[in-house]
Formats: sequence, structure tokens, C-alpha cells
Amino acid sequence: MEQHYNTEEEGTPVSPLFAEHRASYVLRKPDLSKQEYEDEIHLITPEEGIFEMTFPSGKDVLCGAAPRAASDITSSNISKYLWAIAQNSVPVSLENSQHAKALERGRLAHTNLTGGCEAHTAGELWFVDCETIIINGGSSRYTPRSPDELESVAKAFKKSGYKVASMGFEGGIPVRMLRGEPEWIT
Repeated sequence: MEQHYNTEEEGTPVSPLFAEHRASYVLRKPDLSKQEYEDEIHLITPEEGIFEMTFPSGKDVLCGAAPRAASDITSSNISKYLWAIAQNSVPVSLENSQHAKALERGRLAHTNLTGGCEAHTAGELWFVDCETIIINGGSSRYTPRSPDELESVAKAFKKSGYKVASMGFEGGIPVRMLRGEPEWIT
């Protein structure tokens, strides 16, 4: 069941708690081999839905469930957020917001969070509530290069205060669907 969650106060930015991750996993240019449209590198604005990740989430976030099967993908896409670990921020936005649907692609790309600039890592997330998230490394632009890199991101989100589950890696690539019960980072 999806719900909006809105807190009265802004949370604390999580970006400073990613310093260790940034030191271990260097900035890199986005993989634009799958780019089809020029506006895939348009940096979206706060009016278009981008916000800085905080704990607890201080924005009107849409809570929902991560996909568990291919049949769940359509319904889980409604509440799917894209995240990126940029040089000095952790930008986040709904992939399928009304503003995103106006783009030629019809949805956001991770490069819309960075303006096509370098980033460390990126992926997808679902807010279970304002203090609980499920993440994966689902990004063709800044894919985590290893299970350790994705785990580093999950631990940084945990350090920032979130209860975090990561979908992990399988066969050398990030898993994009939740398999079984979430494995919460301890």
C-alpha cells in the first residue's frame, strides 16, 4: 500500500556521512552508451522534484514497496526513487514524477540528478516510511562496481540513521527485485 509521508521539519542532510564511501569509490563519468535523448543529462531542479536526501526524510515522500517479482514492477515504479552519491550531495527524485514524464524519455535517468557530471555510485530506493529504505544498485549510468561498493552505500545510509535493506548482487550485477525477506544492514 502506497502512502505519502510528510514531516513538519526538515531532516539532517546525509551527505557528510558518505565521506568514507567517496574516499573508497572514486568519482567517475556517467556511462552514456544507452543515452537516447539530449534531456537525459538535464539537471532537474527542486521544482522538478529533486531534493537532498535527509534523515528523517523531510520531504513529502511517497512510500511504497520494492518489487518482488516482474509482475510488481509497474506498481513499484510509482514509488521508486533514484539516488546518486555525487561529489558533495546525495540527490534523490521520483523516477516517474509528473515532471519526469515531460522528458523525452518519459522518466528520469540518474544523469538528471547530476546534470551528466561525475558521481560515485547510484541506484534506486523505496521509502518504507520516513526512516526505512530499501535500496539497490539499479543504474546504468553509475552502476556499483562490486557488492562491496553497494554495501558501502547501504552502510552510509544506515550510519545516517535509516533502517536499510539492500537487494545486493547476483551474478556480478546488482539485483533489481527483492528476493525473500529484506536483509537489514546491521
